[in-house]
Amino acid sequence: MATYAKIQLVAFERAALSAGNDYVVCDLNTKAGIVKLGVLICYDRVFLETTRILRLKGAELTVIPLCDGINDQKLAMLQTRTYDNQVGVVMTNYYDPDPREANGSLSHMMESYKMKLEQ
Repeated sequence: MATYAKIQLVAFERAALSAGNDYVVCDLNTKAGIVKLGVLICYDRVFLETTRILRLKGAELTVIPLCDGINDQKLAMLQTRTYDNQVGVVMTNYYDPDPREANGSLSHMMESYKMKLEQ
């Protein structure tokens, strides 16, 4: 696999963390063969060039772990990144058993033509 450090840091992270300097694509071995996997972390997904850079580096699937609320605007952004770059995107959020918690338990997977596959 590979090591990736989040590049786009939000304000509160800048005081304690150092940003990475390169977007990474690695090989993921599956039963169906090798899949080129790109990774973005949380706020990295907001910038349209991040998914494009990964696609230009050969990514077929982009995985985005995050800790953030999900709304229609963020899902539309994810659909746009998926369509524009013709790449699958999986956005994973942390699990929270409390249904009142806006941030947790919502994960999505999209691919370029069928768009929303799973929620």
